[in-house]
Amino acid sequence: MYKLNNKQLERWSPWILLLAVVVLWQVLCAALEVSPFIFPPPALILQDFLGYHAVIAGHAWRTFWVTMAGFGIAIVVGVLGF
Repeated sequence: MYKLNNKQLERWSPWILLLAVVVLWQVLCAALEVSPFIFPPPALILQDFLGYHAVIAGHAWRTFWVTMAGFGIAIVVGVLGF
């Protein structure tokens, strides 16, 4: 059996924790029959993300540029000392 040393375990720990949290989230949503409107399970989120990836990418790109413009204005105002 393969055993992780401390450095490998340290490197993989965040990913293992993320996977554990997502699996627990999915299991709890299914077991407790939580309404997807209230708390959607990860599988449904992934399904919708894949179904609407073009729309999401378009909005993400626009949000990125608006954010960059805001940072640019903040830098100009900060340097000029208005």
